[in-house]
Amino acid sequence: MIRPDTGASTGDDLRLRAALVLAAGAALIRPGAWPWLAAYGAGVAVLAASARPPMARLVRVLGAEVALLALMVLPMGWERATFALGRALTSLLAVDAVVLAMGTEAATAALVRLPAPGPLRDVMVLAARYGHVLAGELVRARQAAGARGLVAAGPWARRAGVAMIGAGLVRALDRADRVHAAMLARGYSQPLPSGLPAGSRERHLMAGIAAAAAVMVGGSYLWP
Repeated sequence: MIRPDTGASTGDDLRLRAALVLAAGAALIRPGAWPWLAAYGAGVAVLAASARPPMARLVRVLGAEVALLALMVLPMGWERATFALGRALTSLLAVDAVVLAMGTEAATAALVRLPAPGPLRDVMVLAARYGHVLAGELVRARQAAGARGLVAAGPWARRAGVAMIGAGLVRALDRADRVHAAMLARGYSQPLPSGLPAGSRERHLMAGIAAAAAVMVGGSYLWP
């Protein structure tokens, strides 16, 4: 259950919105504009480091995400795939660093208060919650496999790992369906809350971040 009013913080809202703006800006940089992407990525890296996320966990999460994306973009060709991975890494760094620094519950609560169209916001919130549930299912499945001595190396372990991920996915989907049915049976109709009012300092800072991202994206198209 999401409790958006627990620990509500304008600072959390601002950090998440800034991360999403930076992630969107990285995705819009002109393909092939390596100098602009490098400059943009350096700025994102500085801001990500200032959030003070757990670095070991951040590296593991980014590595897994980039490895998955690499399988998807390699058919595009080496040059295009490399730039696509660079843009994706920059976007993921902006979001992952902030989310890991905030914690799952605080990040989800800030996402609930995101000023976005209702259906889009609902999809993002539910996807975030589902990802959290799925990760928990996989951790528990791995612990159970380790307790039974089923953790090993080699092809057999890889096949077992894939089967474990599939089983966790099915269990998480089943759990989500049962929770949704229970909520509807109890007449759940609570609307998502609106964002917390931002002060002038927060608005100016957000406008500055958005303007800087827009300048970098526009520069990649105007000055190749």
